[in-house]
Amino acid sequence: MQATGRMLRRKLGMARSKKIVLLDRYTYSNIAYQCAKIDDQKAQDKLMKWILKLEFDHFAIPQPDLTCSLMSVLFYRKETQVGPVRQ
Repeated sequence: MQATGRMLRRKLGMARSKKIVLLDRYTYSNIAYQCAKIDDQKAQDKLMKWILKLEFDHFAIPQPDLTCSLMSVLFYRKETQVGPVRQ
């Protein structure tokens, strides 16, 4: 974990800082959730900009220096309802 902390400080330009703050994904997950309801790309962009302005300008929540998005595939199935997962 110490090596990861040093790497993050270097990436964020925080070589002298001893503190790293990791926050939740609230704003960006909110954007994804709300924009997924809209089919029109221009409307999605407009909504995204509105949410960013609301959160970071109006409410003045801290903006992240770095955002990491992890892509994962969900393999979840209740075997009792639909049978075993086939490979």
